[in-house]
Amino acid sequence: MNNCLCFLKRPMPSFKAGEKLEAVDKRNPSLVRAARVASVEEYRVKIHFDGWDDIYDDWFDADSNDLHPVGWCEKTGHPLETPLSK
Repeated sequence: MNNCLCFLKRPMPSFKAGEKLEAVDKRNPSLVRAARVASVEEYRVKIHFDGWDDIYDDWFDADSNDLHPVGWCEKTGHPLETPLSK
């Protein structure tokens, strides 16, 4: 029997719109920012960075290593970028 794993389905993401998280900024990968889930589409998650205009929203694979639960930065000692304010 062939044990090919090439056609296994990915689990559906558990993210919900509005959920808070901490996400790596793809434009500056050394920064992790406070963010929220703007929308979920299949296996992708649209992330909105708190305090930033919607034009900076970005899509991530739902299983990306760049998405972290709230408190991840504090737990790991990584600095969390504070949201922009007017």
